[in-house]
Amino acid sequence: MKRVLISFSQERSRELALVLRSWLPDVIQQVQPWVSHEDIEKGQRWAAEISRHLDGSTEGLICVTPENQAKPWLNFEAGALAVRDRRLSLRSRAGRTDRWGRAELRG
Repeated sequence: MKRVLISFSQERSRELALVLRSWLPDVIQQVQPWVSHEDIEKGQRWAAEISRHLDGSTEGLICVTPENQAKPWLNFEAGALAVRDRRLSLRSRAGRTDRWGRAELRG
């Protein structure tokens, strides 16, 4: 089972993360997506849960929008996944994209 941590920052990115969380298991049955907004239960320590899922994930999806591309939280989670030698993918849901849907990011 592939455990995929889906990272977001701000509203549009969160919406994309939630769509991916719902959609991924429908197209790849061996995927267990995790999004902090939905998967941290009330009363749990969010920092400990995020750390645990960073450690336990096999891959990471980073949801990038023009509004959040320079936000420290995305950089933190992407860096934490990279240090753990996880495969990373960047996904964008707004702004200019090329013909393959890849975002034109600046910064």
